[in-house]
Amino acid sequence: MLRLLRKVKKMRSLLSPLSRKTKMFMYLLLLILGTYLINIFILYEMNFVAHKERNMLVKQEYVLVHIDLKGAPPTTKYLTSMLSKLKTLGANGLLMEYEDMFPYKGRIANLSTPHRYDEEPLKKFLTTATKMDIEIIPLVQTFGHMEHVLKLEEYETYREMLMHPDVICPSKNESLDLIREMLRQVITFHESVAPLKHIHIGCDEVYDINFCHRCKARKQDDMDIYLRHVKNVRDIVRSLTPTTTVLIWDDMLRKIRPGMWQFYEHFDNIEPVVWDYKAHITISHLSLRFYHDHFSHTWIATAFKGADGVETVLPDIRKRLSNILSWMYFIQGYKFGGESETHNFKGIVLTGWARYSHFEPLCELLPVSMPSLIMQLLVVKRFNKGIPASSLDEDWSVFFWKHLLEDFYTALECNDDLRIHIDSFNGCKFNGTFPLYNIIRNYTTFVDRMLNKFKDNDFDLYMQYGNIHMRKTLEFLSDSEGIYGSLRYLEVVSKKAMQRYFSANVYKEYIGYKSYRLYKLLHQCAMKAKSVVDLRRWGRGRKIPEFPFFQPPYVTSLTTKDLKKLSTKSVSTYNTRTLGPGIFG
Repeated sequence: MLRLLRKVKKMRSLLSPLSRKTKMFMYLLLLILGTYLINIFILYEMNFVAHKERNMLVKQEYVLVHIDLKGAPPTTKYLTSMLSKLKTLGANGLLMEYEDMFPYKGRIANLSTPHRYDEEPLKKFLTTATKMDIEIIPLVQTFGHMEHVLKLEEYETYREMLMHPDVICPSKNESLDLIREMLRQVITFHESVAPLKHIHIGCDEVYDINFCHRCKARKQDDMDIYLRHVKNVRDIVRSLTPTTTVLIWDDMLRKIRPGMWQFYEHFDNIEPVVWDYKAHITISHLSLRFYHDHFSHTWIATAFKGADGVETVLPDIRKRLSNILSWMYFIQGYKFGGESETHNFKGIVLTGWARYSHFEPLCELLPVSMPSLIMQLLVVKRFNKGIPASSLDEDWSVFFWKHLLEDFYTALECNDDLRIHIDSFNGCKFNGTFPLYNIIRNYTTFVDRMLNKFKDNDFDLYMQYGNIHMRKTLEFLSDSEGIYGSLRYLEVVSKKAMQRYFSANVYKEYIGYKSYRLYKLLHQCAMKAKSVVDLRRWGRGRKIPEFPFFQPPYVTSLTTKDLKKLSTKSVSTYNTRTLGPGIFG
C-alpha cells in the first residue's frame, strides 16, 4: 500500500508542472483508453471465449472408429468379427484409411501394394457393415502423407520438393488429375455398396507448401495455396458425388492468423476434424470460434492407439483414457460466446494409427489395442447417457473405478477375480485377443530386457584391453546361444498368434523389426568372443585402448572463429543453428 501511495505522489509531482488544460486532456485520454480496453475485453468474451454450463450430456451424431491400414491391414475376416462389439459399444461408423491397401486398377494400379485387399472380400465387409447400420467413410490422402504415391518413380515429378515424397504439388494439373482418378475409384467402389455420405481427404501435416517454381509463380500466401487446393479437391468430390460431405484434419487451419479469417468466405461442404491426442488437450477456443463461423459443422478426434511413441507395442491405457476424458470434459456444455444454445460437435473420431507415417515402423497392432478402444467407446457412451455433475473433471482413475470398471471388464469378458488393474488382462477372452496381447507383451519385454543387458555389458571393453577372461568368454557364448534359442521360440509363437489377424507380410515385418537390433547385437558380441576363444597367451601389461576423437559431421565446417566462440559460450546460450541440423533437422 505504501509503495502504491509513493507511486501516486510521484505521478502528481510529474504532472504538477503541467497546465490545468494539459492535465484535463491527459485524464480524458486515459479515461477513453480505459473504456476502449474494457469494451474490447467484453467483445472478446462475448464472441470468442467459450462459455460452458454444467450440462451432463454430450450429444454427438457420429462415433467413428479409425482403421489405419498403412501397409499392415488386418484381414477382412477379423474386421468383420469386430463389427458387432463395436456396434454394441456405440460406434456407428468406421473411418477406413486405405493408403496402399485399396485395390486400385488401370493406370494407377501401381499405387496398391501387392498384398492389398482383394475386391470381393473388401466389398463383402462393406456390405456387412452397411447392413448393421455402420457407415463406412473412406479416407484418401490428397495433399500431405502421400508417400505411398510419390515415392514411386512415375510420380516423382508430382512432388512439391524432390527430396520429400510426402507432399504433392497443388499447382500442377497432373496432380489434380491423379487425385481425381484416386477419388473416382474409391467413391465408385463404395457407392456400389451404399450411398457415400462422407469422405475424408486428409490434408494434414502438409510440411512443404510454396516451394516449387510453379507454386512460387502464383505469388500467393501459403495458406491461400493450401485452402485453394482443399477447395479444388472438394470440387472434384462434388463432381463425382454431389451429396457427399468432405472431411479434413484441422491442424493446417490452425496456422491461419486470427486477423486473416475475415478474408475467407464460408467453406461449403467441408467439415474440419479437430484432433488432439495428449493426455490433457490444449485446444484454442479462438480457432473453434473461427471454425464455427466458417464451416457448417466441426468434429473432434482422440487416439486409442498410435499416439504414445513410434515404436510403442501396447497403448498406454491411462494416457488414452485421460485423452478421451479431457475431450469429454472440454466439449460438455460447450457454448460459443454470444450464443444461448449448447454447441454439439457433429461427431468424434477415435483414431488408431498403424504407423506415424508410411516410412515409419509399425506401432501398436489393432488386436492388442482393443482394450484401449473399448475403454474410449465406453467413455463416449457414458457421457452420451449422462454423467452426474459431481463426476465432472474427475481424475481418470476415479472416473474409471466409479463409472467404467464393470462395463469395461464385462466387454472384455474377464473373470471377476481378475479385476485388479486397468491394464491387467489375464483371464480375459474377448475375441481371442488376449493370447496375442500376452504373447506380444512377453516377446517384446524379453527383447528389451536382453538389449539392456548387452548394452550394459563391459565384455567388449575388456577385450580391447587385452585382458580376456576365458571362463566369462565361454559363459557369454553359452548365454548367447540360449538367448538366441529363446528369441527364435518367441518369434515362432508370436507369428503363429498373429496369423489369425494378419497376412504373412505383416507379421514378418513386425517380428523382423522388433528382433533386428537384438540379433545384430548378439551376432557382433558372439563374433568378438569367438575371435579370442583360442587365445592361450596373455601379455604382461594392461593395454589401454585409444579411442579416436569423435567429430560430428558439422564440426569440420566450423571456422577457427566459430571454435573460439564455442569455447567461450555455454551450450545453453550458443545458437546451435550455426553448428548444423539438430535432432529434428
